[in-house]
Amino acid sequence: TINQEYNSQMPKGYIFKQNINPNESVKLNDHHIVLTESLGVKKVYVKDYENKNYQNAKKELESMGLNVQVKTTNSDTKDKDIIISQSPKQTEVNEGSTVEFMVSKGKDKKEDSKKDSDSSDDKKDNHTTSVKNYTETYHIP
Repeated sequence: TINQEYNSQMPKGYIFKQNINPNESVKLNDHHIVLTESLGVKKVYVKDYENKNYQNAKKELESMGLNVQVKTTNSDTKDKDIIISQSPKQTEVNEGSTVEFMVSKGKDKKEDSKKDSDSSDDKKDNHTTSVKNYTETYHIP
């Protein structure tokens, strides 16, 4: 019998396992010999996860035997934990490969607080009282 299994260490078509020890003699028609042939490295399809939730994508990819690497950045257009970009995508990769994601941290809180403070400064400016001084000269005869 010949079984087939994926094996990242052995090229496709090679026998990497058998149920009889090497150099062991067997009687013809007296033993059931099992050989295991390598199918090579298992290929996994990586779909497009852009604009999807990072945690869900990570869970799915890890269940398929892939590794996930993430970098984060602020984004005015993507909510927190949404995938902005990925590499690779829409292709087959070897099982055990790494998929890289750029994930949104949401809007930059420093910029938001700066905008808030700027607008509150504007409000303060609207409440200031302006003082005008006039000087008049009179001639008395």
